[in-house]
Formats: sequence, C-alpha cells, structure tokens
Amino acid sequence: MVVDKKKIDALIEELGENSFFELYNIFLEEVSVVVEGMRNGLMDNNIVAFQGWAHRGKTTAGTFGITNLSKQLDYYAHCKPNKINLEKAQKLVEECEKEFILAIDEINDYIRTNIQKY
Repeated sequence: MVVDKKKIDALIEELGENSFFELYNIFLEEVSVVVEGMRNGLMDNNIVAFQGWAHRGKTTAGTFGITNLSKQLDYYAHCKPNKINLEKAQKLVEECEKEFILAIDEINDYIRTNIQKY
C-alpha cells in the first residue's frame, strides 16, 4: 500500500466530500506538473529547480498520505545540491511517477469502495 487510508479519511472528514473531490482533482493535475517539473529541472541541469519541484512533490504526496514518497522527496528538496547526482535523481523521478500512479489507483479504489457518488 502506497497511501495511508487514515489520511484520506481525515481529509474527507475535515473537508467534506465535495471539497475533498475538488482537492483530489487538483492533486491529479499537480502530480503530472510535479513530475514534469522535476524531469525538466534535470534535463536543464538545474538542481535548484529540481529541488523546488521535489519540495512541491513532497507537499503533494504528504497531503494525500503518500508517506514514503514524501520522505524521499523531502530529502532531495532539502539536501545540499552537491549531494544530488544525476543517476539517483533520475531514479527518484521514475519512482515518483510510479508511486503517484499507484497512489492514484489506490485512492480511486478507495473512492469507489467507500464513497458511492463520485
């Protein structure tokens, strides 16, 4: 499991179903923007931009309970730029993309199972 379901429950309880769905739709857009931004930062050899996108991804992942990915992104967002090598960063982008896809599948399954009207 990639997503902490308790975090999803807490979001729904705190926001209400309609606002949760609005936030989830923003999340879906944000995921592709973050992955593309990280990838572009690497292609441009711009580690500072990569770190900025990693920070945004950390926040995005954390909001929806994607804890392990959020922790990985947090490291890259805040470490010294000289600690980031291209190979590890590229693997992180690939892992980020995979984790977000798995998370989206899990959240969609959760919505279908637990919230009928979406």
